[in-house]
Amino acid sequence: MRDAIANLQSVYKRLGRVFTDGPQDSSDGYAPLESVDHLEHPPKDVVEEERPPPDDSVHHLDPYEMDRAIDELRDDLKHERDRRYALTDTVRKNRKGHEADRARDRADYATAQLQVERDVRSLFGELATARGEISRLNTEVSYLRDQTDRLERERKNLMDVLERGGYLHRKKKARTDSTT
Repeated sequence: MRDAIANLQSVYKRLGRVFTDGPQDSSDGYAPLESVDHLEHPPKDVVEEERPPPDDSVHHLDPYEMDRAIDELRDDLKHERDRRYALTDTVRKNRKGHEADRARDRADYATAQLQVERDVRSLFGELATARGEISRLNTEVSYLRDQTDRLERERKNLMDVLERGGYLHRKKKARTDSTT
């Protein structure tokens, strides 16, 4: 619709007339009186252009014009067909390229997934080894604590001996017999 209005406006402008959407004033019908090419009446071809052709009119083309129009239509058809084939080929090439990319991506993904699984297995192996090592070290620490406790007891005993003058005193046992 806008194109039609713009087309009408350009036709009116070429002919020196003003085209508005509002009510017609006597002043805006034609070009101003001061203009050189002002006409009191619109040109004859404008009047003919404004009149719609009768409904029963048939445009007759001479055979040369018809042949030329047919040739142009054939050329347009051939051009459009070639364009369609080119677009179809482009789509096929893109699909093949995308399929190859997808296949490559799937292969890369599968390879990466296998690598992740190997890494996880390796980490689980390392974890099991570390747990075994921790268990062994805990056992060793327990043994060393026991040994430390035993050595501490021996040290205390030796300190007691040294405090008493370096002699070992046996505990006297009470005798049950009457010989003293």
